[in-house]
Amino acid sequence: MLQGVVKIHSQCQNLIRYLNIGDYFGESGLFKDKERIATVYAETNTVTVLIIKRSDILFIYGENCELLSNILNLSESRRTVSLNAISK
Repeated sequence: MLQGVVKIHSQCQNLIRYLNIGDYFGESGLFKDKERIATVYAETNTVTVLIIKRSDILFIYGENCELLSNILNLSESRRTVSLNAISK
């Protein structure tokens, strides 16, 4: 995220977390073709995000397996938190 604050809600509308400048979301779909399990809502009047395509990420990080692995591990951790929020 480049500007603003968003909130992430589970499919049953439980608040999962807030994100702001420097945070990111959507990595599950980007890397793993996983079904969307949360919805992002703007919390501030202006939100600016950078959109990155899968092909761009693979081009940039394709040779850095450790960094890509760390991002995938974080993605799985976030997914687990989201699924736990859904089940409550």
